Amino acid sequence: MITTILSKLQGMLATQGGATEIAGTTVTNLTTLFKLDAMIPPYWLQVVVGIYLIEIIYILTVTLVAVESGVDKLGEKSEIAKHMKTGITLYVLAALTASLVLSILAGVSVG
Repeated sequence: MITTILSKLQGMLATQGGATEIAGTTVTNLTTLFKLDAMIPPYWLQVVVGIYLIEIIYILTVTLVAVESGVDKLGEKSEIAKHMKTGITLYVLAALTASLVLSILAGVSVG
């Protein structure tokens, strides 16, 4: 979202040809502060968080089953599958909702 806003600000600045002041800071200072070509795309952050979520669900489920019923491979696999479905579904819904809301907010703020 930040990259979208900054790229639109740079485009607006290029069409105006001069420095515009927003909240006491010139747009040229703001756009040079953040280097768009060096920013990491937000989807990589979501990939990392998704992998972390899978690891945490697996570790916590294995520990939970071991504490509740000892060594039970079948129960472990069943619980892992159940918790993975729930966790991944909740994460996808939360990420989709957050991305949608923030995209709309970025569009409104720049527009």
